Amino acid sequence: MNQSKIFWDNAALDPDVRYKYIADAWASTETFLNLIENNNDSWNNVLEIGCGIGRLLVPLADKHNECNFYGIDISDEMISLAPKRNNIKYQEVTDKLDLVYSMLVFQHIEHQEKINYIKLAYDKLKNGGSIFFQFVIGEENSPYSYQTSQFEIEKILTNTGFSNLVFENHMHPQWMFVRATK
Repeated sequence: MNQSKIFWDNAALDPDVRYKYIADAWASTETFLNLIENNNDSWNNVLEIGCGIGRLLVPLADKHNECNFYGIDISDEMISLAPKRNNIKYQEVTDKLDLVYSMLVFQHIEHQEKINYIKLAYDKLKNGGSIFFQFVIGEENSPYSYQTSQFEIEKILTNTGFSNLVFENHMHPQWMFVRATK
C-alpha cells in the first residue's frame, strides 16, 4: 500500500488533526486563501488536489457558494472528516474546470505523482483555465519530503501543454508558487 496514504489515513485518527499538519504558524490558512483567490479569475468549477479535511476548500466554497468545488485526496479518512457543503463534491472531478490548485501537497508526493496530478489538471481544465500550486525547491527526496527544482516543474508543465508560467516565492525561501494556463 502507498506509504503516503497510510501516513495520512493514520493522521486522520489523530484527535488534533484539525490543528496539525498545515505548515508553520507563519503560513496561515488566510494567507493561502488570499493567494488562491488572487490567482483565479473565474469561480464556476474549481478543484483542490490534496484537500485533506477541507481547510482551504471549505472556506472558499462558503465564500463562493455559486461555484462548484471538487476536492480529491489520497486519504479517504481525511475526506471523511471534511465538512460537507452542497457545492463541494469529494473524490470526484469534472471537466471544464476554471482552476486547479494545490497547497502544501506537492512537497509530500513523489515525482511521478506530481506529473500525474499536473496531467490530470491539464485534462480537466477548460481552455484558458489555470493551475496554481506550491512546491518546495531543493534536491531532498526522502519519505514525505520530495523537493523539486523550478526547472523540473517548468519542464513538466510545458511538456504537458501549459503556457504563461509565472513563478513566485512566498512565505519561505524554498517555497515556490507557480501559475500556468491551459
